[in-house]
Amino acid sequence: MNTEDVISIEEVYLKILKPEDIHDGYIDALNDPVDNKYLDDVKNSLQTYSSVLNFITTNLSSSDSLLFGIWHKKSNNKNIGTIKLRRSSEEVCDIGICLFDKIFWNKKIGTKAIKALSNWALINSLCNKIVAGIYIENKASVKSFINAGYVLFDINSEKYSLNGRVTNVLFFEYTLK
Repeated sequence: MNTEDVISIEEVYLKILKPEDIHDGYIDALNDPVDNKYLDDVKNSLQTYSSVLNFITTNLSSSDSLLFGIWHKKSNNKNIGTIKLRRSSEEVCDIGICLFDKIFWNKKIGTKAIKALSNWALINSLCNKIVAGIYIENKASVKSFINAGYVLFDINSEKYSLNGRVTNVLFFEYTLK
């Protein structure tokens, strides 16, 4: 994918995240316990401009990952979240999303971004199936993935922990029908 390409969905669009897309609201959200509750790697250390820059540049140079920013036409040219696609095998990609600007929560933006990126990846033959693992407590994410057409295929118990307690992770998959 050309880093200038854009995936558009109504008032929302996705494009590869670049260093110039870092802004204080993005960094602040990564350090907000409400926003980072389900982001294991992020919440374990203070996020700074340098750590976010490292994350973005690592993904830009990766042959297995695509990190997109999520923008809304009313977001003043600032990304309101991220969505990442990572190849886990020849046939399968993993997907994860974080919508960090609370003004845009509960507006189906996550669902639109998930569906658009998933369709784009499958149509462009990046993989044959996309998988998402979601903590059972993350009701908003579960709802977004189901509404985007993902189907539950596994529940993994007693292997994961969230905030120091054992929890279930739901695994969803998406394929073109």
